[in-house]
Amino acid sequence: MLIQATTLSDPPCTCSLDNPPSISAEELHEILLATHSAGNTARRRFIDALRAMQESRLYRQLGFPNIAAYADATFHYARTQVFEFLRVSKALVDLPRISAAFEQGEISWSLVAELTRVTDRDHEGEWLEFFEGRPCGVRGGGASRCSSEAPPSPEEGWLRASWAAGETQLRVGTTGSRRRGARA
Repeated sequence: MLIQATTLSDPPCTCSLDNPPSISAEELHEILLATHSAGNTARRRFIDALRAMQESRLYRQLGFPNIAAYADATFHYARTQVFEFLRVSKALVDLPRISAAFEQGEISWSLVAELTRVTDRDHEGEWLEFFEGRPCGVRGGGASRCSSEAPPSPEEGWLRASWAAGETQLRVGTTGSRRRGARA
């Protein structure tokens, strides 16, 4: 399998991923960084175009009764995923720092989806600073688990952000920490 790795400023190079000795760890790392960022940028363009299709109702000209039917027939996305794409796209309009971090590959889709639930323009920088340098994975239910060398203090365990619906909380714990009610 050949993969072409490019960034906007670098000339294209083709590397063989089927022959591991032919590619260094650094080269493979650079390929992953470039393609991750490109994938995030493509996803952002996709969700924005989907939102434009929804807002303009142009899906009707294609013979679909609603955006969910269009996205299901065309891309095989379930209704819930379609509306999640639309929600995140709309939220990113007012979150330029999170949007830029996402498109640059600094944060994942899972994290950007969760952050758009709990922050606003005034607090997005605080959230990005909190997650900077911390390996994070987002689980269902809005809980993010992060690894750090030292566990957060009890005060740091609950982060708060305001958004249109009122006060929202996102529980953040260190890897290996136990949640209230978890079994040993």
